[in-house]
Amino acid sequence: NKVWFGIHLHSKQQEVAVVEGALDAIWCDQNGIAALAILGNQVKQVVKLRGLLDFRKVVLLLDRDQTGAMISHYIGSALLERGHATTVWGYR
Repeated sequence: NKVWFGIHLHSKQQEVAVVEGALDAIWCDQNGIAALAILGNQVKQVVKLRGLLDFRKVVLLLDRDQTGAMISHYIGSALLERGHATTVWGYR
C-alpha cells in the first residue's frame, strides 16, 4: 500500500497522471500518458504522497464517484499546500 503501481516505469517523468486502478494506469500508458495507480484505499499515507512530489506536475484522473472526488480533493489539497502544480481531469 505504500507503493504506486507504475512508479517503476515513470520515476524519471516530469508529469504523471494519478488514477485509481491498475487497469486505468495500463490504459493510460497504452495511450501515451504516464500514469500511476493508487491500488487500494491507503492514499492518505504520507509516504505515498511524498512520492508524488518528485514529479513537476501531477494530473488527477479519478473516477466520477464519491470516492474519486474525495481522493482528488485530498491529494490535490495536500500537493497544493506544498506548492506543487496539480490539475484535475475528468471523464465525460
